[in-house]
Amino acid sequence: MKKLLLILLATLLLLTAACGTQEDAAAKPSSAEQTPPPPPEEATYEPLPEESMPLAQRVQGEWYADMAGLTVTLTLAEDVSYTLTAPGGEPQSGAWEAKDGQLILDGDEENPVLPLGEALRMDDLLFTRTRPTVYEPAEVYADAAEGSFDGYWVSHFTAVGDGTILSSAIGEDTELYIEGTRLAANGSLLGLEEYNCTLENGVMTFTTDQGTVRLELLRDGFLRLTLAGDTPTVLYLMPMPLPGETAEPENP
Repeated sequence: MKKLLLILLATLLLLTAACGTQEDAAAKPSSAEQTPPPPPEEATYEPLPEESMPLAQRVQGEWYADMAGLTVTLTLAEDVSYTLTAPGGEPQSGAWEAKDGQLILDGDEENPVLPLGEALRMDDLLFTRTRPTVYEPAEVYADAAEGSFDGYWVSHFTAVGDGTILSSAIGEDTELYIEGTRLAANGSLLGLEEYNCTLENGVMTFTTDQGTVRLELLRDGFLRLTLAGDTPTVLYLMPMPLPGETAEPENP
């Protein structure tokens, strides 16, 4: 009996193992039915910080400098060509290279462009990636009447190409004193003279040996002077206290 029980127990164990093997085989899909594993994700890499790039890569693109109110643009191209432009002037172009931590234009190693962090220094000009804010004339005050022009005016900007430059930077020194339609001028442009003016449609005009002068009040407070002649000139004058006088304090 005991021997029979042992045989039965052994048989049960064999059957149990066989069933487990069959169930595992039934539960496990065949190689044809298995779902392939997803492809590995592509590795992503963070771009190098700009300060880690070689100088020749870091400086490429456009740089801007303020030259007494004029915007000067330096463009450093990937093909190592450069262009230097300013309003009213002919563009200058050539080749550049990065050498010993400096930028060399046209092989002139005695006058390098110096990289200074996020800026470039060329002689007295400091170039950055930010375009400078420049003066943009406002609209004409069309309702100007006799007396609107009264006061002492001093040249502040001179038009150059599509931009303006500080008059003091080029020695432009025009001064005007206006009362009604009478005008006294001083400076190298108009000389020390007095003129009778004509006022029509908000515009004051007078004639000089150099041509006709047109005066217009602008809504930003400037006075625009346009001289039409052999050498056309456009000035923007600011109202100033007379020499020896002080400006009246503004009302709080």
